[in-house]
Amino acid sequence: MPCETYSRISDAVELYTSLVVEAFLPLFAFDYFNTCQFIGEAYFPLLPLRVAPPEMPVCIECGHSVPRIIKPDTETVERCVECRNICDVCYEFGDVQIWIDVVLLRHRAWAHVLFNQTDYYTKLVIFILCCMVEAVVVHNLTVLKAISPFAADAENSSLYTPDRQVRSLQLVRIIQSSFLPLMNYPSAIFHLFIFTFTENALVASIATWLGRFFYRSYSNRQRHWFVEAALASYAKLSYVLFLIWAIPPSMLPMVDLVYLLWLGCGFMVLGFDHHWMYTVVTVLICIFARGLFRYLTKWSPQVLY
Repeated sequence: MPCETYSRISDAVELYTSLVVEAFLPLFAFDYFNTCQFIGEAYFPLLPLRVAPPEMPVCIECGHSVPRIIKPDTETVERCVECRNICDVCYEFGDVQIWIDVVLLRHRAWAHVLFNQTDYYTKLVIFILCCMVEAVVVHNLTVLKAISPFAADAENSSLYTPDRQVRSLQLVRIIQSSFLPLMNYPSAIFHLFIFTFTENALVASIATWLGRFFYRSYSNRQRHWFVEAALASYAKLSYVLFLIWAIPPSMLPMVDLVYLLWLGCGFMVLGFDHHWMYTVVTVLICIFARGLFRYLTKWSPQVLY
């Protein structure tokens, strides 16, 4: 019986590892290709797979690949040969305007960020930062809820309401309170960060697999599916507001709602002319994967509140 259990666990770990590798590998494979070209390599001695050259940019109006976005002689945006529209009007916008449009779920801004922005390492750093912020918020909320029935000075603390409900997650108030030693930030945050990173990487891996399964015509763009799920995690940067201001924890579900909206918007952009039900199914499967992970690990409630 133990051998059978160990075999099942090994199979599950192997499946999850393969999903993560399939999702992460395209992020770095193209940079590796360019490096090999630069040093005169015609093959990839460190990779067991044959990797294609970098993908062409995409027209954000119709989704067709274009040879280039900017004309080198006039430095103006090209027109798409398929739809005859300007390939990417967002090239004429500043970064602030682009990200405002992303927050407002504008189709063009999402298509620009997903297809025609190549700063993948910056996206990865922000993705890791989002995981860290989420870990801090979950830890603060969990500890404050756990100690409220036993803390003698909870009623007099600015972190609690008179009926001992958590009022605020502000870091300043926590640092100034007598509960700071109970937080044990150095070890607890790193422990929770592993869970948050694994959870978000799992959702991104599931999204990559679903993209290859549902949208076979776009299967050569699996990198974008991972980037889209990671980009949706940027909504969790909103948790920073709860650490700075005295926002009631009852507002925390709004962050999950924004995350789901971003996830759906990104999948809609990646699907282009596919039916919207594909997007709904993809989002539901990603939600189920996240819920199952939290149920099995118990690292966080299903919804923070």
